[in-house]
Amino acid sequence: MAEIPLTSELTLGAVSGMRSMMAPAVIAWAARRSGLDLESTPFSAFKGPGIGRTAAALVIGEMVADKTPFVPNRTNSTALLTRAVSGGAAGAAVFKARRASIIVGALVGATAAVGAAYATYYLRKKAARYFDVSDRVVALVEDGIALTAGVIAVSLVKHGEEPAE
Repeated sequence: MAEIPLTSELTLGAVSGMRSMMAPAVIAWAARRSGLDLESTPFSAFKGPGIGRTAAALVIGEMVADKTPFVPNRTNSTALLTRAVSGGAAGAAVFKARRASIIVGALVGATAAVGAAYATYYLRKKAARYFDVSDRVVALVEDGIALTAGVIAVSLVKHGEEPAE
């Protein structure tokens, strides 16, 4: 069955909106472990062991910091810009791996990241109130969703069809 066009790019962008460093970390993992083809592209550095370890450390640090009260929310302008850049890079890398336009991929990924940052910010607050649990509990669930969605998205890239442009 063919992949729905842009599924991976939109998903990885949304993952960046949830956790800014998760999509780059998942792409680095996929490039090293599952054969995501980034050779001869500006993103081939993702295959390097240093990038993978650094990205993983940044994700872990972000997930820990996210549970603290002194970190600004994801809709803060600096945090939003970071998420847009991360989502854009993820979308561009996926498009390049599929031999498609990195500009379109970057725009798709960045747009998804910004939209998801706002959506998940409000959903997280609402979920904590609705289930009468700590924000940290919802944040842990969000971590799991972001990781799972990212891994599924990169697996679609490896086995999926060419995107429709």
